Amino acid sequence: DVRQVVIVFLCMIVGYTISMHAQQLTRMSSFYTIGSILLGLYAIVFYTGSFSFEGDRTLITGKNQIGGMVAVGGAIATYFYLTTENKKGMNLALALLAFFVSAILRDRSAFVAFLFFAIVLSFKQFPFYKVFLVLIAMLLFYLFFKSMIDNFFINSLIGRGDIDIEDLSTGRSARNEMGIQYFLSHFWEGELQYSANIPWIHNYLLLRLVRYGVWSVFFILIYLLFVVKIIKEYFKYKELHFDKMGFFIPIVPFFISLLEPSFPFGPGTVQVFVYVLFGHVLQQDHYQLQDDQ
Repeated sequence: DVRQVVIVFLCMIVGYTISMHAQQLTRMSSFYTIGSILLGLYAIVFYTGSFSFEGDRTLITGKNQIGGMVAVGGAIATYFYLTTENKKGMNLALALLAFFVSAILRDRSAFVAFLFFAIVLSFKQFPFYKVFLVLIAMLLFYLFFKSMIDNFFINSLIGRGDIDIEDLSTGRSARNEMGIQYFLSHFWEGELQYSANIPWIHNYLLLRLVRYGVWSVFFILIYLLFVVKIIKEYFKYKELHFDKMGFFIPIVPFFISLLEPSFPFGPGTVQVFVYVLFGHVLQQDHYQLQDDQ
């Protein structure tokens, strides 16, 4: 757990110290987006033999890591689409392609995180009446193609036609309940003294509370510092700005952390570019503050 936080800190240092102008940042981010989508496509075809819902997703090695990278790539494309006038068509196409690749991968956490990111930032960028009109259009579209859309999301989230909360969460809710009970009864020491013998808990904060009890405060404070910073930046401006992208891309891994054990600070291969972007936007904020003074 400490190693994950150290890796994140080092990535932020890299982002803070490198000098990139807007065009270089765009090229690097676009390269990451295209690369992550191609990785997702390759993984699906290589491990399952076809690009469809029919394949067994459990055969894909590192599915959750790949899904997280695809969701981050899609979030970058979505942010570019919302904040820049150049290559809007290309960015929209990449965002939609990332959406479909994420759905076919059936990494539920990343898929829902990507949707959450797109919706939250769309509400920030557009006037309310435009969002309302889009919602009306989407509702009409849904009514006309209800069966097709329902099948798509059912296949994306659970892979078959019946919905059960335990199946949808792949046992996460039961593990979370056991984790909460264990933490309440082992508040001071967590698992530092005795193993809880609970299957791996898929929630970052709860897993650390179970592992270390009250001594998990170190990880919780770092987690909350990021969350507070992201929320503060979200409400700081009336609309999104291209050069603030690094503050908002972490929304994806932090949302996933509610449903996965390693996010938002691990695995390192998934998070490295996210925190390089975060470090770079901190650098830009620092220079902007100096200029204002």
